[in-house]
Amino acid sequence: MRGPAVIFDLDDTLYPSNSFVAGGIRAVAVLLRDDGFTDPDPCDVLMEVLETEGPFSLFDSAFARLGVRRTPELVSRLVAAFRAHSPSISPYPGIVDLLCSLRNHGVGLGLVTDGYPQVQRSKWTALGLGHLFDAVVFCRDIDGGDHPKPDPFPFARAHHLLGEPDSVVFVGDNPSADFPAPDAFGWRTVRVCWPEATHILDGDTVINRPVARNAAELRAILSRILDFPS
Repeated sequence: MRGPAVIFDLDDTLYPSNSFVAGGIRAVAVLLRDDGFTDPDPCDVLMEVLETEGPFSLFDSAFARLGVRRTPELVSRLVAAFRAHSPSISPYPGIVDLLCSLRNHGVGLGLVTDGYPQVQRSKWTALGLGHLFDAVVFCRDIDGGDHPKPDPFPFARAHHLLGEPDSVVFVGDNPSADFPAPDAFGWRTVRVCWPEATHILDGDTVINRPVARNAAELRAILSRILDFPS
């Protein structure tokens, strides 16, 4: 294609990542209950840790509160359960309408998503957005290779799969991972800061990068950049 394209990140850009984490927590809680940890309820403790501390120290903080002894075997079991659960997730409000509008205006759509490949594929399948996209790139599995963001290779691959479009806008949420490559390529970029997103408070080296806090704002920004009616 020679027209414009918009390439999206996935987590906390098209859907709230905490909804996936919550499903994983429920799967993990089942195993902990089976191991005899029932008071306090593991699911309640894990959810409280998620809400108060975020996802990055989830298991360790929950273990401390539950009195669980941390072992490599236990962590391996819980991680496997977390990754293998069937996601029950939905796009942010207004995202599907926005994607359909972009397609109706002849804009190509791409996805570049980082993370454990099987997990990212299960999320993508659960969201049911694949029919709207022209190119999907899983950073950790490109021809069998691992290219985590901010490696520019996945972005270049998406650009190639989209047919080398004349202009590209990249939409993401994580300044340190999502934007270095698009900025280096000279693409336009838009940051989304949905409420409660993981990276909403992260600093951005580009002071004047457009920021959208909901789908209506994102639609307005993309309409201005791509010059079509909002």
